[in-house]
Amino acid sequence: MGLDIIVRGADFSSVAIDFVPPVTRGLRAWHLLGQTEALSLKNRWGAGAGDATKVGAPTFQASSPFFAGLKSDTNYLQTPVLETDSLTLVSVLANNDTLAASATRGMIAGWQQGGTGSGTGLYFANTSGLPQASLTLATFTSVSGTPTSVSPSLSLADAGVFHLVSAVVEAGVSARLNDHTTGQAASLALSNPRLLNVAGAGARIGATQRTDWGGATKQGFFAAFNVALTSAEIAQVVTSVRAAMAARGITV
Repeated sequence: MGLDIIVRGADFSSVAIDFVPPVTRGLRAWHLLGQTEALSLKNRWGAGAGDATKVGAPTFQASSPFFAGLKSDTNYLQTPVLETDSLTLVSVLANNDTLAASATRGMIAGWQQGGTGSGTGLYFANTSGLPQASLTLATFTSVSGTPTSVSPSLSLADAGVFHLVSAVVEAGVSARLNDHTTGQAASLALSNPRLLNVAGAGARIGATQRTDWGGATKQGFFAAFNVALTSAEIAQVVTSVRAAMAARGITV
């Protein structure tokens, strides 16, 4: 037998007791997307940046294991998580559009701001036709005062199925994109000063601050850290997220 200590006035619902993050270093957002709209908006790491809010009319399918109605620049979830020099994003994502033109190419998450050459974002673009697509991590640096994109990219054989992805931006080192579902990885050196989102806005789920793309995505999970996680830390997160998705019938 043990002794349970209950703290008067404590709000245990603010902590992810049903899906505890295995790594909390730098953790700012931990969202399990699905079940109900309220639970999708809730940041399940109580010590993080706060809950997300709904913008537009993202369609939530009752009892669905994922959020399907996310549409870039129109219907998305807004978080209060600010961009930092080094960061890590983890997402369970799938394409849900044709990718034929800007209006149907999906921004997945982040801070990227089109037209200014600033911020970091994940997005889908077309390659040789569906179900193939390219998944890109875009971030910006200043090269002699000129915004320059550093954008590692992966070619997905089937972007319509869910992939478990991590994106790491380590200032002064590299930008790294890993698809933990297929084992693919891409990395580019990041030696110049970073250009953070000029608007100082929080990360979006299902969009970024880029306004010229309007594609739809499906997402089952989102996490943001304000540090570059190590490979060992990412492995812990991947194991945890994969198990949570499997419990919902999503294999990643």
